[in-house]
Amino acid sequence: MGWGSCLAALACVGLLRFAEAAISAAVDPSSQSFVLPDGRTAVFHGLNAVYKLPPYIPCWDCGFDPQLSLNQGDIKTLRSWGVTAIRLGVMVEAVLPQALLGEVNDTYVAAVVQLAERLGEAGIYTLVDAHQDVLSRSFCGEGFPEFAVSTGNLSQWEKFPSPLPVRIDTDPTTGLPNLTQCQEVEFALFNGAFEVGAAWGGLYNNMTVRSYFAKHWSAVSQAFGKAASSQESPLKLLGYELLNEPVPYPITSALEQGYGDRVNLQPLYDQLYAAVRRQDNSTVVLYEPSVTNMLLGQVSGFKSGPGGRTDDDRQGMALHLYCNALNASGDVVNVTDCESSLDGLFDLASSSFATAGGGRMITEFGAVGGSAGDAATLSSVLDRADESGVSWAYWTFKGFNDITTVNSVTESLFGTDGEPQPLKAAAPARSYPHLVPAALGAPCRFRFSHSSPLRELVVEYTVGRAGPGAGAASLTAVLFGSPTYHYVGGANVTVLPPGAGVVHMEQAADGSGWTGWVTVEHPQASVGVPVRLTLQALTPQNATQAAP
Repeated sequence: MGWGSCLAALACVGLLRFAEAAISAAVDPSSQSFVLPDGRTAVFHGLNAVYKLPPYIPCWDCGFDPQLSLNQGDIKTLRSWGVTAIRLGVMVEAVLPQALLGEVNDTYVAAVVQLAERLGEAGIYTLVDAHQDVLSRSFCGEGFPEFAVSTGNLSQWEKFPSPLPVRIDTDPTTGLPNLTQCQEVEFALFNGAFEVGAAWGGLYNNMTVRSYFAKHWSAVSQAFGKAASSQESPLKLLGYELLNEPVPYPITSALEQGYGDRVNLQPLYDQLYAAVRRQDNSTVVLYEPSVTNMLLGQVSGFKSGPGGRTDDDRQGMALHLYCNALNASGDVVNVTDCESSLDGLFDLASSSFATAGGGRMITEFGAVGGSAGDAATLSSVLDRADESGVSWAYWTFKGFNDITTVNSVTESLFGTDGEPQPLKAAAPARSYPHLVPAALGAPCRFRFSHSSPLRELVVEYTVGRAGPGAGAASLTAVLFGSPTYHYVGGANVTVLPPGAGVVHMEQAADGSGWTGWVTVEHPQASVGVPVRLTLQALTPQNATQAAP
């Protein structure tokens, strides 16, 4: 996370043919939007699922757990919230757990691919995330095995956590830092330790460590790429995110705008990108600039992605936008200050995205508690995301043994009672157009009035094909609106001009009514026609109304 911190219905409803075969997203460089092979623009609303301790993968074959499971029932819940992407942590220390440059843990890799395929059966795309925070458990973090972090020859007084004024004992059983003591310290501060800085230097400059990381991406992209190219696999692959929240080396270089991106990350990303492309030449690769950029008000130093501007149709930038004014329970301390900071963060993001080209996505934000102020902050972030049409993933769906965060329990979408936190869950479960047949050069625009009595979603685009994909063109739009949080009592969809589209409201297999998913099928005669879709509640909604 950031610093500071229905399945049955699919079988009987033919309108949303989610579970046919593997699909990989691409990028339309002109709009920096994701597109599908059938030419539709795709907007993804997602959640993070990063399991940071063994077994490094959420529990599938288990009952519901408000912090640990990602089972069939959870996936049904995800679809009922309008989730179309999961940023799934695929940990380096799990893929390559043994000796440096050792054997790949094929069992783990196969398990995460299978979990992604189960998500794909429900129409949910997977963004594969090489996650880390403070690099290793050796430094109270996670990501890389202890033997794979190179710190050089440090003196005893430079050992972790020096020079930080904190005490971290060694656990006699594991030989690692005491986890309880680790979690009493804001994890981002550990990046100021001498040994952690040396480890970041090793990742950037030690070719053995870099080759080890490249081997991780070679193994992961080979497995996911193979599934994505299979007609039998239900996998929906959004992309690969090369490295979570990288820190500049030395840490003091963060004060020089763009240094970490140009000097540290560009060579590393070039190597990782090449490793991916040798195994999978089509899936989108996302890369994140130095995590300190946003904290210091700096535009990214990247002028293009690691593939160069010629690869802008299959690469993109990932950014994390956090309001850091949170207390120990994850609640926003000052909503007004947080609101004002969001304008600056989105300005920085817009400039960074535009300069680098390719695709764009906010792959982390939020990490807040469940108060009304927290929910308002989430909605403020998402209003701005809607305005720019950018896809996003909230941190986090569940805690998943999150040892490097503000509060792994309260920031998830479930409370300690195992029930969704209603105010907070309503924010990411907002209405939006997931797929639209928007013509190239005529981008889709939409807005959701989440505080209005009728919860209007207005979507405008010119019917056509967004990209030159190889698949047959689709003229079907897919919208989502939550019957639980925003349309209690039902909803209605109108299409203007009249006759420009036929509306279908997906019905649940168990007879419980509308699922929240809508398709609008445009006739061939509507190609080139500007259309306006409006989703509204049938009856006025209360501010905090939700179905029982």
